[in-house]
Amino acid sequence: MLEEAGFVLAPLAAGAILVLFGPCHGYELAAACFVTVMSLYLTATRRHHLTLTRAAPTARPPHPRRRRWLGPLALPGMPGILLPLLVMGALFGGTGILIPAYTLHEHATSWLGPLLAATSTGGVLGGIAYAVLPWHSDLWHKYRILTLGFTTPALLLFLARPLWLLATLLLIAGLFVTPLFINAFLLTDATATDETRIEANTWIGATADVANGIMATIIGTLVQAQKWDTALFTLTGCAATGTAATLIQMSRHCIRPSRPGVHPRQNTPADHASSGVGARAAQAHGGPAAPAEQHP
Repeated sequence: MLEEAGFVLAPLAAGAILVLFGPCHGYELAAACFVTVMSLYLTATRRHHLTLTRAAPTARPPHPRRRRWLGPLALPGMPGILLPLLVMGALFGGTGILIPAYTLHEHATSWLGPLLAATSTGGVLGGIAYAVLPWHSDLWHKYRILTLGFTTPALLLFLARPLWLLATLLLIAGLFVTPLFINAFLLTDATATDETRIEANTWIGATADVANGIMATIIGTLVQAQKWDTALFTLTGCAATGTAATLIQMSRHCIRPSRPGVHPRQNTPADHASSGVGARAAQAHGGPAAPAEQHP
C-alpha cells in the first residue's frame, strides 16, 4: 500500500513541478529525489539488519530437467499465478504511454497527473478494504475473483475516449491491484520449494515488468501514428485474454471430480500440506489458518 501511495503522489507532484519549474528542472528535481530516497532506503536496510527468512517447504520439487531449463516456472501452479500479472503489466505499460500522449493530443494536460494516479489511487483504497473487510476463502479462489475484478473494467477501455471515463475505469481496476499482488506473493510462497522460493518471488515483479515494456512499445508505435482507437482496442484485448483465461480456470476447477471417499468439507493430508502459507499468515494476525489450494 505504501508503494501504491507513492504511485499516487508521484504523478500529482510531477504535474505540479512541471507547471512550476518546467520539464528540464522538473527532471533534475526528480533525479535528486530518487538519489535521496535510495540513500535513505540503503541506510535503513543496514541499520535494521534486514535478513532473509526461510519458510517451511510446502511443495514437491519439479522434475530435474524442467527445473534446469525453466526454474520456478516448472513448478505446478506458477503459470496460473503469473498470467494475471502478465495482463496487469501489459495494461500498466500501455496506459503509461497512452495517457500522456492522449492528454497532450486533447490539449488537456491538467488531466495528466490524475489519470496517471488513478490506478494507484484505487490500489490504496483496495488495499485498505482488503485488510479491513473479512473474506474467508482459499487463496486461489480469491486470486481468480480479484483477477476478474481487475480485468472487467478494462474490457471497456475501447470506449474510453472521454477522459473522465478513462479515469473512472482505471480507478475501478486499480481497486484490485494491491490485493492481487498480496495474493500472488502468498500463492508463490505456498507453491515454491525452499530452493526455488526466492527466485519464484522475483518472477512476480519481472512478469509484470516484461509485459509492461512490450506493451509500452506497441502502444507507443500506435500512438505515434495517431491510432487511438486501435491502441484502446489492443488494451481491451489484453484484458479480454486475462478474463477468458481466468474463467476457463474457474470452470475447470468447478467441474473437477472429487476424490472417492473424501467428503467435500473434509480436509485431506494434501490440504494440510499445502496450507503452510495460510498458517504463517494466521499466526501473524493471531487467527486460525485458512487452507490454500496447491494448484490452480
